[in-house]
Amino acid sequence: MGRERLFWVSVVLFAGVLALSAVLLPERVPLHFGAGGDVDRWGTRAQALTLDVLVGGGTVALLAVLVLTAHRLPLEWVNVPHKDVWSAPEHEPELRRRLREDLAEFGAATVLLLAVVVVLAPLHAARTGTGQLPWWAVAAFALYLAYAVLFGVRNVRTRYRPPSG
Repeated sequence: MGRERLFWVSVVLFAGVLALSAVLLPERVPLHFGAGGDVDRWGTRAQALTLDVLVGGGTVALLAVLVLTAHRLPLEWVNVPHKDVWSAPEHEPELRRRLREDLAEFGAATVLLLAVVVVLAPLHAARTGTGQLPWWAVAAFALYLAYAVLFGVRNVRTRYRPPSG
């Protein structure tokens, strides 16, 4: 599956999780978890849904705009290894293609993390009454951090190596 398609699938999944949350959330919902994973702020379903839409939906919208406009982003905003080589007229189309792919890939991972941490984890904690962040939400966050590091290393070491020829 292409990276852009993966991004749009993640957006649809996020919207579905958000809709499911709107139906399944009880009236009392965790709004924030402390460092130890315990709920340290409770609120109403309306507050939780508002936060989910503002934080999650806003982030998804920003990422979607970036993916859709990557081909027109001013290159002054772009920071890649060997930028002088990549921004040369003969390499610029390939640079823009890779940027769009990379924004879509990283965006998909971020949107999936938001679905898990911002929507599903509070839903789970609210419905089970545990008052704790589920272990799988912490695992998802750890996997995302590992992915982000590997994504960065790959881009620096191989993806944006100067083209030969």
